[in-house]
Amino acid sequence: VLEKMERQDEEALLGRLEEKGVFGPQALDLLQEGRVDLLVLPWDPETRVYVGERVALDPGAAGGDSPVEKPLALVIPGLAEAYGTRLEFLHGEPQKRLKERGGMAALLRW
Repeated sequence: VLEKMERQDEEALLGRLEEKGVFGPQALDLLQEGRVDLLVLPWDPETRVYVGERVALDPGAAGGDSPVEKPLALVIPGLAEAYGTRLEFLHGEPQKRLKERGGMAALLRW
């Protein structure tokens, strides 16, 4: 019963994201501008990011002399904490739909 309710909540969240959210790499950029209230990721994030002057999906966008490639799962907790952003993870079918839309999404503060 709890799992069914959790999937329903995740479906509702995905609906809110589709109405008012930002999907894909733009969510990561806006997070680092302090504009993201809630960052939503798949339960099993496979994304790898480059850490330089910024965190980016592309090494050229990360800046710095030699950005280091790392799993997003290791980087995102510190970023979220630094910018006061809440994290939410999706499972099952909502996770699959999120991955199809760029693998991350955000609800903005403003």
